[in-house]
Amino acid sequence: MRRKYYQTRRIGIIGLGYVGQTLAAFLADGNIVTCYDIDKSRMQKIKESKKGDIKEKDLNLYIHRAMDKNKLYFADSLLEMLDKSLEFLFVTVGTPSYDDGSIDLTAVNSVAMSIGIELSKIKISEYMCPLTIVLKSTVIPGTTREFISIIEKYSKRKEGKDFYVVYNPEFLREGSAINDLEYPQKIVLGGSRKSLKEIKEFYEEYYVDSMGIDGIEEMIISTTYENAELVKYANNAFLATKISFINEIANICEKTPNTDVGVIAEALGLDDRISPKFLRAGLGYGGSCFSKDVEALIKYSKEDALVLKSVFRKNKYQREKPLTITDAWLGKDKTVAILGVAFKPETDDIRDAPAIYLIDVILKGGATVRVYDPEVSAEVLISKFDGNLIVTASAKHALKGADYAIICTEWDEFKKLDPNDFKLLMNKPVLFDGRRIFDPKTFIKAGVTYYGIGHGKHDA
Repeated sequence: MRRKYYQTRRIGIIGLGYVGQTLAAFLADGNIVTCYDIDKSRMQKIKESKKGDIKEKDLNLYIHRAMDKNKLYFADSLLEMLDKSLEFLFVTVGTPSYDDGSIDLTAVNSVAMSIGIELSKIKISEYMCPLTIVLKSTVIPGTTREFISIIEKYSKRKEGKDFYVVYNPEFLREGSAINDLEYPQKIVLGGSRKSLKEIKEFYEEYYVDSMGIDGIEEMIISTTYENAELVKYANNAFLATKISFINEIANICEKTPNTDVGVIAEALGLDDRISPKFLRAGLGYGGSCFSKDVEALIKYSKEDALVLKSVFRKNKYQREKPLTITDAWLGKDKTVAILGVAFKPETDDIRDAPAIYLIDVILKGGATVRVYDPEVSAEVLISKFDGNLIVTASAKHALKGADYAIICTEWDEFKKLDPNDFKLLMNKPVLFDGRRIFDPKTFIKAGVTYYGIGHGKHDA
């Protein structure tokens, strides 16, 4: 979007993962953005190709346009980026999980130390105004205050006087991140009134053309660091809970004749207290956030997360259903077709995808897996697994000679398959429709052994 009345700001971004790349590309529409990532080869690849290294709608268009207009740059060092004209520094480094599910804050703390060290080399008096450091990484309550103390320790400077720190979590959906940045539903800012002043004015000015001043004021929530940190976890945990809840209702439907969880979800969604979003039964949630954040919140709360523990267990149970409902996949002489690997359509992200779990278990059981996904590369899949994995060029190629087929991602092209594709290509037409894309009656009537989610008993 072209902003008519907007002063150009100088912005730095540390971390070029999913959030960092989309944020950099978006903010470079109207600002001068300089990026830094510890992975120099990643920066070089983006710089040379003028494209992101993740799949995201409109991302490449924004990057290419920004670089052509000299709005997007890549720094060789953090010190190079922290020049005296920088106004905002966004930190978007990853916060992965340890093996026990607790949050790993190594990258966040390392960045804080590096910022402190480099700030100590710069005369604060040379800055046009105090630098506002905006932490966007998903972190447990208390992290931002520790982040500040680390910067203060190594910089010998004081937050609130020489620099400001704000916690500002992101709420982006993969596949629509640019649109979510353009039209945010909420902007949560954690910090003191003094620390929040500059970033709040920045957002108000940046979005005034698209939302109007009243709309901006309604969506900005200014609060404490701890509230802002917990909002992010509460948001993702609640959405994960909705998914696990509808899957629980789906399993009840499977025991109840003449029921369909799709109809029930539609009725629930008409209640404006509930809404229809995240009420689609299937193999459960995946991706980089939900499982990681639910686990981290469980660990943080210790014994006080009974609901979240149930949500997590339910999700694990749901992705195991294709392996427990039939033994069609068992045995070294069996072949299983996996249709879809990405955790959701319109992305190539396989982090915590149900398909990855299923492929691993099936391969370890000795069976052959024939897999197809329109976006996930063969190189990525082959490098990830040991065993007889065959990456095919199409869904029909994956079905050829299979004893069991599992649909893990609801790509539109899979919806064009019909019962005859399964009957003619497979050794035995046994299908687990993990994303409810087919009508069970049609497949059962055609002679396909059909297993779905949330369907009561259906006779052919």
